Amino acid sequence: MITKQGPVSKPSVLHRLTAAGILQAFILIQFLLPYIRLFLMQAFEYERKHRLSERVVRSSIDTVDGFGRKTGDITSAIYSMNDGKVGQAINECAVWWVRGLTGGIHEGIGEGIAVLRAEPAANSRSVEES
Repeated sequence: MITKQGPVSKPSVLHRLTAAGILQAFILIQFLLPYIRLFLMQAFEYERKHRLSERVVRSSIDTVDGFGRKTGDITSAIYSMNDGKVGQAINECAVWWVRGLTGGIHEGIGEGIAVLRAEPAANSRSVEES
């Protein structure tokens, strides 16, 4: 396939693994959805009685704030190593990883939706034939 930018290369291993994983997740979620719904109803009732989310949010904000400050200091030190070459290598690796991951997510969601749309149609045909 050729686009305006040139020939399209074969998707990376990360891209293909992510797409396959998301497709499998769609199938698994379709199977587990009734159980998840039941669990969420029970968890909501428990939350209303005990107000756990207020306590969790309160302590999480303090933790994330402290972690964010320390991470910023460490990141700036790493990026300045070896005249910025380490930072450039990290950026290139991050770009490759994000492209593969987002491409795989996009493809996996598309395939998962196609599978989920196809299954009810297949089930309704078998019911109509009976």
